[in-house]
Amino acid sequence: SEVRKTRLQGSISRQGESSRDVKNTPLGRYQAQLSKAVERAWQRNCIRYREHITPGMLTIRFLVDEKGKVSSFRFVEVVESSEIQKGFTLKSIQSADIPRMPKGIASELDGERLELIYNFFF
Repeated sequence: SEVRKTRLQGSISRQGESSRDVKNTPLGRYQAQLSKAVERAWQRNCIRYREHITPGMLTIRFLVDEKGKVSSFRFVEVVESSEIQKGFTLKSIQSADIPRMPKGIASELDGERLELIYNFFF
């Protein structure tokens, strides 16, 4: 994973290990919680819609505010992924139980939202 002041990157995969190479810092621990919440929701939807999954990859950018609310979704890259895969991946991010941002992180970001860029591998 790559970490900047307001941007985090990672990946989530149906098979193998997801990218959780985070630092032992408040931001790194928050990233791990956030990634786990999104991955849990996404894996459930992968099972629910398994008959519609084809091999491919989606890169999605979204923002998280200090309350854990997600917004501003944008597909950065789509490789061989169906509209169904795009739809349930977005729904997974929206429905994930993302925790509230710890106060120290929120103040470190000076009121800016945290930008996340994730690769989802099918």
